[in-house]
Order: sequence, then C-alpha cells, then structure tokens
Amino acid sequence: MLLEAPGFADPGPEATWVPVGFVILRSTADYSEAKRVAEEAATRMKIPLDLRGLGHDKEHGLTWPKEVCAKDPLYPYPCYVARGRFDDGVYLSIERSDAYSDFAPGFFIVLAASGAPGSPELMKTVVAARSFYADAYSKQTSVYVGCMH
Repeated sequence: MLLEAPGFADPGPEATWVPVGFVILRSTADYSEAKRVAEEAATRMKIPLDLRGLGHDKEHGLTWPKEVCAKDPLYPYPCYVARGRFDDGVYLSIERSDAYSDFAPGFFIVLAASGAPGSPELMKTVVAARSFYADAYSKQTSVYVGCMH
C-alpha cells in the first residue's frame, strides 16, 4: 500500500483501533498560521519538520499531490491519511483534526509528537513544548490501524 508508514506490520483484526497520544502545540482554522507555527517550532525546539509531502487544499484541507494519489487506485485525489498509524515519535507535523474521532472538526493541528499515551517520550515533549508554547498539551484518541484496502 503506497500510503502506509515505513515498518508497517498488520496487527491483525483484534487490534483495529489503538489509543494514541499526541502533543499539540496549536489548533487553528488557518493553514498559514499552522504552517508558521510548525516552521517556527522546528527552529525553536530543534525538532524535525515532517509534513510528509502534504499540501494545503482549500476544499479538502490536506492532500498529497495528484501524482502521488494516482499511484494507488484505492486513494483517489484528494488523498490523506492522518498521523498515528505506526509512526510514533517526535516530529512537527500539520494534520486535520477531522481525521481524529475525539478532536473538534475544522482545524489544522500542529503536532510535536505521537505515541503511547502517557509515554515518557510524550511527557518529555509536552514539557519542552510548554517552554515555548504555554498552551501546548497532550491529547489521546483512538486511531484505526487495520487494513485500509
């Protein structure tokens, strides 16, 4: 599958949804504001910016370019798969809040990390983030990790 994260291993049907924690620096309806914060945070916090090649689309929010979507017939343009599927770690990313069942829809969220809820890596990142972004926080939701084809 073209859009899976590196190191994908199907966990089987019993693990279709898993809890994932995210460190969120900012939520905004304005993509340019989200991108500004993500780029600024990459410099200030010395965390890699990893937008995964996604671009802003006024109608759909985020998508990979048409030529990337065209490589996999099951993901027609616009195509987007949110973070949280087998890509734990510390990175800066912009994601659509609509992609997460427990998040308020309509926002671009600037993420600084994802992983097991309450993990030392997440807690260390949220503490570090608060020294630059006082309202940074950690939030947990369930993420679908089953087959997407």
